Order: sequence, then C-alpha cells, then structure tokens
Amino acid sequence: MLVIVAAALVPPLIVILSGSTLYDGVRHLLFIVPMLALLAGAALTRIIPVLRPYPLVALTALLFAIVQVGAALTTMVMLHPLEYTAMNSLAGGVNGSYRRFELDYSGAAATEAVRRLEQRLDQNLSGRYAMHPPHVLVCIPWRETRVGTLFRRNWLVETDPHKADFIIGTERRNCGEEIALVPIDRVERFGRVFAWTYANNHRVSD
Repeated sequence: MLVIVAAALVPPLIVILSGSTLYDGVRHLLFIVPMLALLAGAALTRIIPVLRPYPLVALTALLFAIVQVGAALTTMVMLHPLEYTAMNSLAGGVNGSYRRFELDYSGAAATEAVRRLEQRLDQNLSGRYAMHPPHVLVCIPWRETRVGTLFRRNWLVETDPHKADFIIGTERRNCGEEIALVPIDRVERFGRVFAWTYANNHRVSD
C-alpha cells in the first residue's frame, strides 16, 4: 500500500512543489492513473462495510455516485470527439480550464474542422474546388507538412499562411489569427472554441 500511495502522490507533489511547467496537459503524469484507480478501489472496499448498517446513507452515497457518473458521461457525449479535453469540476470544467491549460494539445479539433470544410466546399455549386483543389493549411505545430492524411479530398497541403486558400487554426496555434483573417467557421464545445476555419479572401471568395 505504501508503494502504491507513493507512486500515486509523489510525482504530482514534486511537480507542484517545484513549480514545474508541464506542456501537453497532464500526459506526463498519466502513469499515476492506475495507482489512483487502485487507491479508489481499496477505499471503496473499506467504505462498503462501514455504510452497510446505514442504508439511507449508503443510498445517498450511491445516488451521488450515479449522478457523478451520469454527469461525466454527458460531458463526454457533448465533447465528442474531443473527450480528452474534459477537466474535472475542481479545475473549473472545460469552461473554467480553457486558456488556463492546453486542453486540445494534439489538435484533434482540426479533424472536425476539416470535415466541416469538406461539407462547405462540397456545397459550392460552381465546381471550382473540384477543378482547382484548394491549398489548405492546418496549424498543428511541427506537423503542418503531414496533415494530408486528414484530407478526404484532393486538397493540397500548404505551409505558408499567405499562400493558403483556407486556414484551420487550432488551440495550440491559431495561425489564421496571426495574419488577421476573419473566421468562417468554428469548432466549439461548451461555448469554447477549439478550432477556427478561415478563408483567405485575397485568394478565394466565399
């Protein structure tokens, strides 16, 4: 038990006490999650015998647990496919954590933004984009040249914001904002924007 407690608590305590700066959310401490699960399970096995003589208290605790699980599942459904951006209520939830932490550190919202841009361009009746594939820049730091795997159309991967017809900015780098473009679409969760789609009006007309 001492080893499990130490493995679960010492790493975050070191980070807190040393004031370390962590990037990419909490992924550097994900290895403590199994230890926390073991501690929670051990606590549950000890709580159940204590609550058994008090059915009303036990029922209240059970209902509270059900409500918490239901709230967590509802949050996940509303966040889909950005479930990993969820934050607990102590951190303020998604709303309170936005801009305080890097929530969409992998740029997952960019994929949804790409799909929505596909639908938008598919509805363009001029056939312009079928004849002349657009240059699209997806701002995922250090991965801009490899975003072609996200495209389901014959779009061209662009890395220069000034040469892109469309720019998709992410929470980690909103490069459309860097050149003062007006967004034409946003990927939002709980009123917070995780991806922006811009049309470079110097190159295209919406």
